[in-house]
Amino acid sequence: MGNRKRFSLQRTTWAHGISNLDVPERAWYGIATYASLKKARLELRIAQLKARRGTGWTHHVRLIAMEDIQLTATFECDGYHHHSCPHNATAQVDLVWPAGQTEPDAPEPEGWSSLRCPDCHQRQLDIEHEWVQRDRSQGLDGGAL
Repeated sequence: MGNRKRFSLQRTTWAHGISNLDVPERAWYGIATYASLKKARLELRIAQLKARRGTGWTHHVRLIAMEDIQLTATFECDGYHHHSCPHNATAQVDLVWPAGQTEPDAPEPEGWSSLRCPDCHQRQLDIEHEWVQRDRSQGLDGGAL
């Protein structure tokens, strides 16, 4: 791996729209390259904060992989209804960040839902089911008033 530059911080000099998706590809240009993903993400965050001067964006910034990057995303269970996960469940998902693109969102781990492990997700569903049953028994089923 060494000091090979693997990430390019890019920007535009003027606002093209609300999101980076509105910016034509030809408008981007590189301003720095990095070997470390941690350093590249830090510099991206700093550039994003600088871009938000005044009442809006003065330009857009993005981080691009210069080669395919293997990533491992780690998820920690959020627990259920004000409770921590009793298992302290974590899951890892491997993914590829393709060269020439911005960092992809990691897919949710198999069997997880809304960042909950399967057990906590089921507990949350059970609690919500109890709420619905309680509301119905009190005549609060969402019908017309």
